[in-house]
Amino acid sequence: MYGALGSLLLKAAPHVALYSGIGAAGLGITNKIDENILKDVYRETLEKDGGVFKPKGFTSLILKPFVNEQEVIDSRQTQALNELIVANNENPDDYKHFTPQTSLTVAQGNILGNQRKREKAEEAAKLEKAMEIPRRQMTLAESNQAAANLLAQQQLGLAQQTRADQMRMRADDLKLERERLAREDQRYNDRLERDERRDREKAFIALMGGGLDALGAAFA
Repeated sequence: MYGALGSLLLKAAPHVALYSGIGAAGLGITNKIDENILKDVYRETLEKDGGVFKPKGFTSLILKPFVNEQEVIDSRQTQALNELIVANNENPDDYKHFTPQTSLTVAQGNILGNQRKREKAEEAAKLEKAMEIPRRQMTLAESNQAAANLLAQQQLGLAQQTRADQMRMRADDLKLERERLAREDQRYNDRLERDERRDREKAFIALMGGGLDALGAAFA
């Protein structure tokens, strides 16, 4: 056990001795050490694990009490996220919703999803552009057909109106003819009635004349 621990101490010794002034036993850190140097050394111990960075190795255990661990991890995660965005030819401004808690796996899925959406939008735009001319031609054909239908309807309406006018005129003519015939019938009936009355008057006068002659002859 001590042999393994000694091996780890020897492996970490160059980093510890150089940046932190830890002795061979690793028991203390001097106040003269630059905190940024400690952060850089601790940052090198971070390894990607399931899309996030975690400290690994003996050096991270030694330096952990002397650095803000979460700050260093967040900084490394943010850097990795930006590198991932750039590697996918994306604009970092479009992914400001990423946080240091966003795993690289989730970020990659989000980026690929956005790329697929853009590809679909581009394909839809290309299809829309390709269909523009046929759609215009179809619209023109529909407009022409609509105009032809409207003209046919207008012509049909005019023909129907003409027939209606003709039927109305014939009806008026028939009405006038019936009225004329009725007047002629009335005149004919009136003439017959006058002739009959005149004949009755003549017969009465003749009868009266014959009676007076007979009466005069009786008294002669």
